[in-house]
This record gives sequence, structure tokens and C-alpha cells, in this order.
Amino acid sequence: MCVALGSQGEIVLAIASSAIAALQIPGGRTTHSRFCIPFSVDECSTCTIEPQSPLVMLIAKTKLIIWDEALMMHKHCFEAVDIISNT
Repeated sequence: MCVALGSQGEIVLAIASSAIAALQIPGGRTTHSRFCIPFSVDECSTCTIEPQSPLVMLIAKTKLIIWDEALMMHKHCFEAVDIISNT
């Protein structure tokens, strides 16, 4: 899927919940690193990305996010990332 979308010029982000898994993904990063998620999250947590930053623009143009080990993350991490996509 990554190769197919990439060959069409689409942006695919491959991320992982742990650094060990991120090292196994070509160009992979951890979710905390890519989305600036705080390490300690609660229901009020948000990603610390500046509005209109290059990272926000990258996320907006992304066609697919592959999140390895997603089940290891707390639901507040997903909610913090969801806030980015709604801005």
C-alpha cells in the first residue's frame, strides 16, 4: 500500500509506538516524535505543533498513516492526533 500510494505521488507516514519498531520501518518515526504527543497524556492533552507549521501542512496532505503497534498507545494519544486533523 505504501509503495502504491507513493508511486502515485501521495504522502504516506509510517510511524510506530516504540523506538525499536520505528527503527524497523524505512523512514519511520515514533508517534511521539512525528506528532509531538506529550509522553504523559490525559483527556486534555494536545499535540504541541504550531498552527500553519510545515508539519501541520504535511499531515494535512497525508493520504495514509500506518501506525505500527497502535494498540499499545493510550486512547488520549489518538484523541490528541485527531485534534490536529480537525484544525
